[in-house]
Amino acid sequence: MGWQRAAPLSEIDEGGVIGIDVGGVPIALYNLSGAIHATHGICTHALALRADGFVEDGKIECPLHQGLFDIRSGKALCAPLTEDLRTYAVKVEGADVFVDLDPAEKGEAPSFAAPAPGVQPASTAPFESERSGVVGRPDGGDGRAEIGRVEVGRADVDPADMERRTMNTQPSLSITKQYAWPAEGLTRIPDWVYTDQSIYEREVEKIFHGPTWNFVALECEVPKAGDFVRSNVGPTPVVVSRAADGSMHVFENRCAHRAAEFCRELSGNVNEFVCPYHQWSYDLKGNLAGVPFRRGAAGKGGMPADFNTADHGPRRLQVTAHRGVVFASYSDTVEPFRDYLGPEILREFEATFDGRPLKLLGHYRHTLPGNWKLYHENLRDPYHATLLHTFLVTFGLLVAGNKSLMLMDSTGRHGVMASAKSDGKAVAADTKKEMRAYRENMTLADPRMMTFFPEFDSPWSVTMSTIWPNLIIQREMNTLGIRHIVPNGPHEFIMKWTMFGYEGDDEEMTRHRLRQGNLMGPAGFLGIEDNEAIKFVQDGMQRVPDKEHLVMLDPAVAAGTSESRTIWIDGRPHPPGYVAHTWAGFSTGRWEGDILTVETTHVKAGWIRRNGVPASDQATITQHFIRHGNVLTVVSIVRDPIYLEEPYIASASWTLDLRQQLSDPIPVEIVDEIRGQPAVYVPHYLPAANPFLHEFADGMGLPFEATRGGKDTTYPEYQITMKALMTKRPTSVK
Repeated sequence: MGWQRAAPLSEIDEGGVIGIDVGGVPIALYNLSGAIHATHGICTHALALRADGFVEDGKIECPLHQGLFDIRSGKALCAPLTEDLRTYAVKVEGADVFVDLDPAEKGEAPSFAAPAPGVQPASTAPFESERSGVVGRPDGGDGRAEIGRVEVGRADVDPADMERRTMNTQPSLSITKQYAWPAEGLTRIPDWVYTDQSIYEREVEKIFHGPTWNFVALECEVPKAGDFVRSNVGPTPVVVSRAADGSMHVFENRCAHRAAEFCRELSGNVNEFVCPYHQWSYDLKGNLAGVPFRRGAAGKGGMPADFNTADHGPRRLQVTAHRGVVFASYSDTVEPFRDYLGPEILREFEATFDGRPLKLLGHYRHTLPGNWKLYHENLRDPYHATLLHTFLVTFGLLVAGNKSLMLMDSTGRHGVMASAKSDGKAVAADTKKEMRAYRENMTLADPRMMTFFPEFDSPWSVTMSTIWPNLIIQREMNTLGIRHIVPNGPHEFIMKWTMFGYEGDDEEMTRHRLRQGNLMGPAGFLGIEDNEAIKFVQDGMQRVPDKEHLVMLDPAVAAGTSESRTIWIDGRPHPPGYVAHTWAGFSTGRWEGDILTVETTHVKAGWIRRNGVPASDQATITQHFIRHGNVLTVVSIVRDPIYLEEPYIASASWTLDLRQQLSDPIPVEIVDEIRGQPAVYVPHYLPAANPFLHEFADGMGLPFEATRGGKDTTYPEYQITMKALMTKRPTSVK
């Protein structure tokens, strides 16, 4: 390709980095002590721009997940990076910097098939232009599918059946561009999911205006007759009002006459809504009530004789409210709200909205330069939490090793990310090395910020619930908030925050909730980093378009940086026996009435104790979680074909105590479990070869045979055997 002029030398500050485009290739130029270096401009891990990174000691740190590259060699230096950064030859002539692109770049430009007659050429993405795909699912067969009927996240749509349909079966959703999902399936996500205008328009039609319940307000925002607030369902402006009879109503904020947004105030109390343009008026239920000069003036003009006001009001939506939270839907067939959430998500929802009357504390809002779906994904991504957020890990809100939960409903629409607060200063040394956001010496000027007063029927001090498609329920210790997503095109969305407490709060608790509110929001200790990361991702997709990015974890293994346990309740099968065993194993759950039954396989350690009755890698655990009021009983049944002749059954019960504060689930010093072995080492011995098998028997002064378990040891007659064994024990053993 030869040398190409890249940039003036004067634009690259000492110790700095700039991003430029050379021959269609994004390049990052660095100035290290006067020496100029060049690498590819995009992180190999998560699309972040190198120019937005931090240069230090000859390294560039990714602003998204803190991955480090060596600038001179491009070598990936730490997790989560797995691929080196491409480097390029550089020379300086006069006042200009020249770059020689790697010859290997030649021939990598995508090829394209000729477009079908009447169809505009496909975008220059590295996908075959004659293929089409379905947003949110991998294509099947030869990859052909109908994009005119976008099915997000569906796995029950037959691609072969869709192939037989035409691209423009729905005129309102006709398209002029074809799409292809990457052959690797859902481990590769094409950029057009987040950047394409046609995809965005279909999301509005199929999701926000489809069979979904959209958050619109809290009832405490409209407590009296005549109260109203402006809100949104997707990008569509709506009005939420309380009528004279106390009923709640949601209708589009669009005058039936000339489409003006007739409600101009954010909130207030009125008897009617009057359009400022031609003074058409609407009642509190959204009905057209008055039309000036409807019958004309002096017998002339006016509306036709058959004009009926009932036919010309704004569109009214279905409305439901649960525990003081108001939702609206465009669909007449949407499922009941409780069924829409499902039992697992409903429990978390009602832990926050527990029946106490809500008290409005305030609002704020801001725009984010990113696709609206990125915010949902960010709150279902515990991977980034301990890497990006300095405050989160330093003060123990979410640390690698915390007790935590990542819960999804059976449809995959809704989720909950939860954590139990711990002592951030007790983080193990090897964990700190991975969490570059950790700051050992950071302290708070006001330690009250981190005080947690237990008040919820929940084991978690932090929960983030994502309710599809536009709601996040935030419970960060004692600060409570609603985050309302309002998309504004594929590249931007508005975030509306509503902070609340409870009517029974005293002044001290109200001030405490407001104080902790500084954790979140557009300039919060935590929120500001998420906002910036989302911008970095959107920038990478816009500036280097028509690519795809990697979202790969082994789908058969529950994984995470916390002491987490994922319980799949979507009916998926357990993986084959040869799949890697993990600390928490692989768990699936099902509801049997009010009892949650969980089956766990692939356990390495964690659920089965190492001392006492031994366990093999073929052991399985069945657990029944039963709640009676404030008492939770867990019955565990262990089956092991190697060591157990019969199932081992144990049960334990807990009583709820909201006054108890578990600030640290494990209030002990963290030390290396096995000296001389890595932190991740797990003992693994062949049957009868474990040198620790006698540890329990010798320590308790018991016959070794009696500690091996088995059904015989559970009967009273075994006492006779025990006495015989005790008389045969060596006298030196005590």
